[in-house]
Amino acid sequence: MKEKNLPLSQKIIIISSTGQLASYTSSLLLIAGFENVYSLDGGMTYWNRLFSDELINAQDNAVRYIRNHVSSQPSVGSNPPTLYI
Repeated sequence: MKEKNLPLSQKIIIISSTGQLASYTSSLLLIAGFENVYSLDGGMTYWNRLFSDELINAQDNAVRYIRNHVSSQPSVGSNPPTLYI
């Protein structure tokens, strides 16, 4: 990082798969004198799980809404709407 002539106050965010390597690397950069070094807690594995759960819940809620509201109303001269997920 110093070879790239980054200022020591440059914000640096380190991300790894599980967060362990990012945490270790962040520590090394702090020891090297960089001041604004951050790592993603839990890594991409945790981030993906957290947001995939949110997406799945949102999709489930949308399907329930369609089933309870849209398909319960009679369709006038057309097919019921299709939900693509």
